[in-house]
Amino acid sequence: MEDFASAAMIRLIRAGMRAQKLTPPELPEAAGAHVPLSSKRQIATWLLDHHGPRSILRIADAVWTMPVEPILRALIMAQDMADLFSRWTRLERVNHSSHRILARPEGDGAFYLRHVNMRGPSKPHLAETLSVIGLVTVLAERIAPEGFRMQPAGADAVWRMDGQWCAEIQTPDEPEFILHYQPALIAAPPAESAGDRRATLSDQLREIVLADPVRRWSVGDLSLACGMSRRSLQRRLARYGASMSQIIAQARMEVGADFLIRHPEKSLAEISFLCGFSDQAHFNRAFKSFTATTPGEYRKAFQASAAG
Repeated sequence: MEDFASAAMIRLIRAGMRAQKLTPPELPEAAGAHVPLSSKRQIATWLLDHHGPRSILRIADAVWTMPVEPILRALIMAQDMADLFSRWTRLERVNHSSHRILARPEGDGAFYLRHVNMRGPSKPHLAETLSVIGLVTVLAERIAPEGFRMQPAGADAVWRMDGQWCAEIQTPDEPEFILHYQPALIAAPPAESAGDRRATLSDQLREIVLADPVRRWSVGDLSLACGMSRRSLQRRLARYGASMSQIIAQARMEVGADFLIRHPEKSLAEISFLCGFSDQAHFNRAFKSFTATTPGEYRKAFQASAAG
């Protein structure tokens, strides 16, 4: 069975090549959620062979100028490095990707990355590694720009610093990299806000979750986001019998239902990630508990209704 690559990545490659004024071989159509991994590999290999490793890394800079991609938006909204790699891991899981980024913190202010093949001893192709690492690097730099630099592990050469890819980039011996950055200070919780009507608070929390459903929301995160202390938020929810988990779940179901109806080109796996679920099975169970129907049945019902 052939592996698949994200179609969003193919569209990013297309945008990145246009930005560099490069004329590639024919690119596959990428209207749906996936394209064959071999197509992505072919394009990345062509770039590496004809224009060198820097051209592949520079593809990622187009993420800020290309049309909005829901998956890329979900990654861009990460709150910190740990959150970014948590989101990336979930995306790899729902896509059943055989190539994964293993990420671990290296003390305070650094992350070690390694690109590996989970289904065999062979390493991912260098061109594929560079395309993925380039994107992760640019996203990470947006989260922690202060003091940011990226370099191959165990090497003195820096590949990215001050928002630019360095002019001279030599291919590494191993697919291992280090991201260095200055950790952000944790802000103090804002003062408690006024107003305690159940509808107002529930709606406020719902809108916060809707803005970033992929985030792993906690009571502490939501209390900061809506401008009150954690204890006050818990007390008000308890007073009205509201459930934090239910508010979050309902918001995610709203996102899922919208994607199912308005984006028939997106796979259920992709939608499950965009709703904030760890895998498609979890999304299926949660959706059925709220709607008494599976996501697939829900999508078919609305498609039939629209056709009628």
